[in-house]
Amino acid sequence: MSRGSGPAGISWRSTGTELGNIWGECGLSTDALANLVAAYDGRALRNKIARAMLLGIAGKCGWTLWGAIQAATSPIEFDCPPGSAAAGASSSPAPRSA
Repeated sequence: MSRGSGPAGISWRSTGTELGNIWGECGLSTDALANLVAAYDGRALRNKIARAMLLGIAGKCGWTLWGAIQAATSPIEFDCPPGSAAAGASSSPAPRSA
């Protein structure tokens, strides 16, 4: 196994991206990310935790860019319905029209 590789020689760059995505998309704490890194790599090194965090943030930027491009170019309506939880509404249901 070469330096910087995880189990089975899998690149830490691709794994760091996946761990960062899990951390960012699930809204996990930095302690939970440290646990993910330790479970993968056998120990929670600060540089690998920081790299996974950075790659997770980069993933969020990529999805934001994708959304902006889709909103500007796609004929598909991506907006959430008014009153939906995804649109930031309260947990109470929106009134339904008859």
